[in-house]
Amino acid sequence: MSLLVTGGHGFVMSNLARLWLDRHPQERVTILDRDRPDEAARRFFAGVEDRIRWIAADILDPGAWHDEARRHGIDRIVHGAALTPFPWIDEARKEHDPEREAPGRVLDVNLGGTLGVLEFARGLPACRRLLIIGTGAVYGEAPRAGEPIAEDGPAAPRSLYAISKHAAELTARRFAELYGLPVVVARLAAVYGPMDRMLASRHIVCAPNKVTALALAGEAIRLGSAEGVGDWISVSDVAAALLMLLDAEALRHDAYNIASGRAETLARLAALTADLVPGTAWSVDPAEANVLPDAGREAGRWGGYHIGRMQEEFGWTPLPLAVRLAEYIDWRRDNELRGGPA
Repeated sequence: MSLLVTGGHGFVMSNLARLWLDRHPQERVTILDRDRPDEAARRFFAGVEDRIRWIAADILDPGAWHDEARRHGIDRIVHGAALTPFPWIDEARKEHDPEREAPGRVLDVNLGGTLGVLEFARGLPACRRLLIIGTGAVYGEAPRAGEPIAEDGPAAPRSLYAISKHAAELTARRFAELYGLPVVVARLAAVYGPMDRMLASRHIVCAPNKVTALALAGEAIRLGSAEGVGDWISVSDVAAALLMLLDAEALRHDAYNIASGRAETLARLAALTADLVPGTAWSVDPAEANVLPDAGREAGRWGGYHIGRMQEEFGWTPLPLAVRLAEYIDWRRDNELRGGPA
């Protein structure tokens, strides 16, 4: 077995690659990423770095990586490279909106990059699985009467990110029909955990990251609203689910939600964090908030996701928020505050 992971230095993909290496001690992984690994990635892969082949190349330049990756005998692919164009503010306090500033780049990377991976896969002697990392953003923001979002529900992408990711899904499915590629899509909810950090392609971190960072810094958590929600899922549970999809001999479906299965409020997130980090104060303070949700986002992609497919087919069940949040806080203490190995 030989695995290719695109976007392998990023948040979720680094966790997947590390778990793959831990679960398959005789195997190697090829990581394709535009940039060389940063310090966080080097620490995270400490102890297994000799089993990683690094390819630093732009996914939009097939000539820079197709031939090299092909020499490594790839038979499984996880395509996680993507551009997540959320607005952000740089160190000079200048505001940026990648979707508005470079819409073509969003579509090129998320759709064109997927096309390049599909072309690479169909040129392999044997491709046993092509796992496309999708997003719950494809479900849009339409209300759904409080019921969890199922994979066969209507897609309603709104942002260019969601539109491009949905188009990538559809393109991958068509390639599967045309060329017999073993394609499956994993739609991720709001992921949190180790290696969640700002990157050139991703200027956003999740609410658990923000809340735990404040607590560990000894700062009070001030919520803009107690009612903002998220289906927050630990990256540890996500990586385990992705490996199940990657290693399965056969799959019953072509898309799977990877989520906790329920929407939690910011108030519960803050309260749990305060219990886990003694001395942490939290409140709802819209005027002085340092955690700013949109309280109106309670349904659609922001609500709970149905995870019956993963549960019924694989027996996969994510651990509760309180358990995984405690693990994440411990990891941050050991690796971010003390600078120890990841």
